[in-house]
Amino acid sequence: MAAGRSLRKFTPENYPEAPEMSAISKGMLKGVGVLVTRSKDQAEEMVEKMEDMGAIVYHIPAITILPVPVPTGLREAISRILTYDAVIFTSTNGVEIFYDHLTDAGISPYDIPGAVCVGPKTAAAWEEVGGRTEKIPERFSGSEIADLLGPDLTGKSYLILRPEVVRSELGAMLVEAGAVIDEVVLYRTVSNRDGGPRLRALVDRHAVGVMTFTSPSSVHGIVSLLHGIKSIRAILCLCIGPTTAAAARAAGFVNVHYPDDYTVEGMLEMLPCVYSEGTKGGS
Repeated sequence: MAAGRSLRKFTPENYPEAPEMSAISKGMLKGVGVLVTRSKDQAEEMVEKMEDMGAIVYHIPAITILPVPVPTGLREAISRILTYDAVIFTSTNGVEIFYDHLTDAGISPYDIPGAVCVGPKTAAAWEEVGGRTEKIPERFSGSEIADLLGPDLTGKSYLILRPEVVRSELGAMLVEAGAVIDEVVLYRTVSNRDGGPRLRALVDRHAVGVMTFTSPSSVHGIVSLLHGIKSIRAILCLCIGPTTAAAARAAGFVNVHYPDDYTVEGMLEMLPCVYSEGTKGGS
C-alpha cells in the first residue's frame, strides 16, 4: 500500500462526531434561510444542527435513490468475492444495497475481504451490518481513495460498488496503477420533482440565503427543479467537497464554498463563517 501516506484510522470507538453546538456558533444563523437537499433519512441531524444555529431550514430532497433491480456483473462479482483484495464503497447507499444482495446470496459481510470506504459514516454503516473496514482516506473523495491505495497495484484486484452517476475516475486510476477492477452500479439517482413548486416559491421571495449540496446529483436535481431561474446562480452554495463544488460551478453558481474536511460535520462547522462573509465571493 501507499508508503508515506498519512492514514486516518477509525474504530467504532473513535468515529468523529458532529461538533457540539457550543463549538459552532449557536444562534449565528438566526433568521437565515438554508436549503437542505439531502434525502429525508440522511438529513435529520443536519437539519437539527442548523436549526440550533438559528437557521430557517427548508428541507427539499433533490434526488431519489433507485436501486438497480439486477445490477450488471454483481452476481458474478459475489461469486468470486474472496478473490478481491478489497471492496470499495463510495456511499452509505451502496453499503445498504450491497448488504441486501450479499445476504440474499447467503454470505456474511464479515467473511468477505475488508472494505475501503469513502468516509467514516460509510465505514460505520458497513461495520454496523458486520463488515470490516480496512482503510478510509484522509479526505473523503474517490481520488483520495486512489491515492490511499498507492501508485503500484500490480497483482491487486478490487470491486468498486457505486452509483450510476459517479465518474469512473477511480476505476481508471486504479487500472492505471496496475490493478484489476470490477465496477458494479448498484443504484441511480433521479431528480425529485415533488419539491419544485415549493422551491420556486422560496426562490421567488428570496427566502433562501444558502443552498447546501452533498453530492453532484443533488446539484443537478435542484438545478432541474429551477430550470430557467437565473437568479439562483448568485445564491451562496456550501458543498461537501471539491467534486460537488465543481458540479455547482459547472451549473452556473458563482459563490461556491466547501470545507477542508469533506463531511457534513465540516459543512456545519463552516456554515456560520461562510455566511458571515456574506456574498463577498466564492472560493
